[in-house]
Amino acid sequence: MDFPLPPIAYSLELTYACKHRCPGCANKWNKDHARQMIYWKRILDSIAPPDHRHKYAEIIRVTGGEPTLHYQFSEIIHYIDQLNIHHALFSCGRWADVTHIIDCYQNCNNFTGMLISLHGHTNSSHQQFVNAHEPHAFTEICNTINQVAKAGLTVFTNTVLTRFNCAYVSEIVQLSKNLGAECAVFNRFIGDCPQIQPTVHQLKHALEQIKAYDPATCHLGNCIPQCFVSDLSDPPCAGFEHCAVSPEGWIRPDNLTTQVFGNILAESIEDIWQSERANAYRLVCHPDCLDCSELMNCRGGEHSEIIEYNLNQDRLMTSRLESPINHNITLDIQWQPVPLFRVRKFSNSLFLTRYNLSLPVDKQILPVLDAMNGQNTIHALQQAFGEDVINIVGVLAQKGFLSFKQGI
Repeated sequence: MDFPLPPIAYSLELTYACKHRCPGCANKWNKDHARQMIYWKRILDSIAPPDHRHKYAEIIRVTGGEPTLHYQFSEIIHYIDQLNIHHALFSCGRWADVTHIIDCYQNCNNFTGMLISLHGHTNSSHQQFVNAHEPHAFTEICNTINQVAKAGLTVFTNTVLTRFNCAYVSEIVQLSKNLGAECAVFNRFIGDCPQIQPTVHQLKHALEQIKAYDPATCHLGNCIPQCFVSDLSDPPCAGFEHCAVSPEGWIRPDNLTTQVFGNILAESIEDIWQSERANAYRLVCHPDCLDCSELMNCRGGEHSEIIEYNLNQDRLMTSRLESPINHNITLDIQWQPVPLFRVRKFSNSLFLTRYNLSLPVDKQILPVLDAMNGQNTIHALQQAFGEDVINIVGVLAQKGFLSFKQGI
């Protein structure tokens, strides 16, 4: 699974310092240090070059550790915002000065929202994951989420599924809603921590509950193999569209592995992304997955977990699927497709991109894509380009690259 397009989503690990000591922490590096703004400016200018700010990054995620603990947090956010690139915050929600962080983001023009950890609907279930011994920690996080929402900033909650919260998906969604969050995001646990890892039965039950919700209210954030539960998640983007960037400039596919591809302060991101290490990472896949009809929809599962724990396959993989899963979508020919994508040309290939999503497309459909401008109905596109337009519109809509206006 070669991938010529450089990453479009970058997670900047500002610092590994954090108030929590989660036994199942996703980040395999815990160096508890930070680098000065001058280094982050060099890194940001590498992924968003001054002469072409939109050359690579579609979105920049600020994470850690707990990123707000960086002593130059506000200065870094201000610099990111003036790049005119979408950016988001991933946080545990325990801030020394909530008003200051809110003010920082209210003054941003390109901020898209924040994801704040909420690992249960009660203090007890949340504490099982974060291992924070302060009795007020859960209340503090809930108050932060509520204050952010009341300030008019977009906030999602983030819940890692554990054996302590899998039975309470609906309660977590309700709490998230009550606090003012727009959406409750859930993630499968990645790692090897038996004391919090859910059983297969617990996980499957939780995933079926998540699947029953409107994705705008509740959805899954990381990859579930199609053979485990179908039509629930996007393929993993780590190592394909996404990378993590350490304070020293080291590029990893994500924070779930210690494997590095190169250093962005010494090499171009294009060279790093086409390095032997990067290509080898993308090729990690069980042989059965290579023959699976849904390979492109889950890419063989979570590669970092396979590598980090020396596995033969994604823990949730069951068996290859012989036939593609039918993805049905209802369309009205009077609807007007509105593009949610950018068209990128790279290495003689054509991609549609949106945040951390990408889709290779045939150059022959460029006229169709150009005509999807929010003015033409599906019927008009069908008249101009033929019956294949219905399939093109359906695939792009199903993958989140289109929305629709109601035709007259």
